[in-house]
Amino acid sequence: MARAGGIDFPPMFVDHLAHVILRSALDGTGDPFRVRAGELFFRPQRVTLGDERIMVADLAVVDLQASARGALQAGGQPATVEIDVIGEETRDEYWRRSDGFDTAVDIAYPQPGLDGLARALEAWVAHLAGIACRVTPVRRIEDERWVWHIGLDRDANEILNALYQGESLAEDRLRQILALFRMEIDDTAAVTDAVAGRPIYLGLAMGADGVIRMKPQNIIANLPLKPSS
Repeated sequence: MARAGGIDFPPMFVDHLAHVILRSALDGTGDPFRVRAGELFFRPQRVTLGDERIMVADLAVVDLQASARGALQAGGQPATVEIDVIGEETRDEYWRRSDGFDTAVDIAYPQPGLDGLARALEAWVAHLAGIACRVTPVRRIEDERWVWHIGLDRDANEILNALYQGESLAEDRLRQILALFRMEIDDTAAVTDAVAGRPIYLGLAMGADGVIRMKPQNIIANLPLKPSS
């Protein structure tokens, strides 16, 4: 089970640091889904659900566009926002727009955006912990020997902790979970004896306000690794 812990650095500093680290970890990749999904590591994302899709778009960009449209809209109706989605047919458009953070991506199972997030997580762990791992998206956790999990944000951590302890949760709380992953670490000798050879489950959730605020430091802080000698 994930360890509890906190961090005293200002959130903006952590976000900028995560951006720099992930950029180095993903240096040379030609997969736009991996880089776009990696934006979740350091920029909050607004979630839109529907038709078996989980669309995520940069929160700051969404709010800016909504504010601009709202200023022009009469009658007090809520402003609508349209953001281009990066898909298989438009994947190459991402590169010329990456610095603007103005594209959305679908992270529903089994879309390429979700696979991109899994590959970004692998790169993050390898870069910071020096550990090779395989991260696979899964629809649900079905494991009678579930021994360890890590929430990639505060809500996912709370939800996974509750489920691990056998608690019942309301449907609206469970629906906050957007993605689940199975992590397998190749070097089992580096893992604590209680977890060696067993999968580690990762969860990503949105807050009650429909925003993902990922904390990628959680995965490094809570890896069940043996102390370095």
